[in-house]
Amino acid sequence: MKMPESLKTAMLESMTTVGGEQGEERLKALFKPRDAWEAIKGVWCSLFAIRPWVSLAKAGRSFHDLNMAVLVQELVEAKYAFVLHTVNPFTHDKDEL
Repeated sequence: MKMPESLKTAMLESMTTVGGEQGEERLKALFKPRDAWEAIKGVWCSLFAIRPWVSLAKAGRSFHDLNMAVLVQELVEAKYAFVLHTVNPFTHDKDEL
């Protein structure tokens, strides 16, 4: 399966627009369509693992409610990495971790 040309074009146009607005035009030069396509396929494939289905069931949601986003950002070497939730995704309680 190959990346549709329309998707490649849309991604490049978005990167040009956002990069121009935020002073990050240089990131467009780093765009590799094959890597982007592999990442997109990986995100979609992850939907069909057991973990998302359990999370959806707990939240009372259907996979039809899901949207997909792929964040494009420069990788930075770090000593630590973590995910920070500002609200419990199931109860929507801001005071609960």
